[in-house]
Amino acid sequence: MKRVGLIPVVGLLSLGGILLSAELAAVDSEETIVGPETRVHGALHRIMHEADFSSAVTIEPEISTATTFGLGAVEGLMGEISIVGGRCWISSIRDERVETRVDDGRGTRAALLVTAEVGGWNNSTLAEETTLTALVGFVRNRAIDIGLDLERPLVFRVQGDLPGVDGHVIDGSRITADMSHEQRHDNAVTVVRYVPQPGVIFGFVSDAHQGVFTHKGQSVHAHAVLLVDGITSHVDAVTFPVGTVVELGIGAVSR
Repeated sequence: MKRVGLIPVVGLLSLGGILLSAELAAVDSEETIVGPETRVHGALHRIMHEADFSSAVTIEPEISTATTFGLGAVEGLMGEISIVGGRCWISSIRDERVETRVDDGRGTRAALLVTAEVGGWNNSTLAEETTLTALVGFVRNRAIDIGLDLERPLVFRVQGDLPGVDGHVIDGSRITADMSHEQRHDNAVTVVRYVPQPGVIFGFVSDAHQGVFTHKGQSVHAHAVLLVDGITSHVDAVTFPVGTVVELGIGAVSR
């Protein structure tokens, strides 16, 4: 694992373009809510255990729309991908520093990409300090409360003034063919730590996708987009304070 500095973001860095309006899904007893439609390209097992870092999908405009939320890794594990509000953030390591570009992502080849089309958000507030691991249970319970199917991946986001975040950016150039899958992960991870700042943390919660888009023994894969540092990264650890609004993505509401 390595720690690096930051290179200024390449592209538009706009608070209005990232922090999205919190659309509440009003639910009554006669309405049925379904979760967002989720698509998965690639698998962590193939990447880490079989050392196959090849492209699983190419990002095109129909993948990165205004309602798309997505995360993954660039082909060759040459950086992190986050799709938020119609913009594609890609952070990668160059000359021992993190470089970020922000655009529509067109033509980017991804070894792993998980996306969801979110039609609205249902909000709830944390009553106690909550780690990312504990947030999984909170998200599940909230999904049960509003009638979402736990067999499908759940999508969440927290936006606004974020607490400090521990994360990493993947760098596949530091992986060799003779490494074990544990060594591949550890060598490719470049540790980054961020002070509190405006941004978005979002992710997917699922028990059924271990080895696909979550690691074995884990049920969450989350990314952060941080506006002061101008970077996106995988989230390894974060503690949300009391009063944090957690938004749960929904796909559609029908009567």
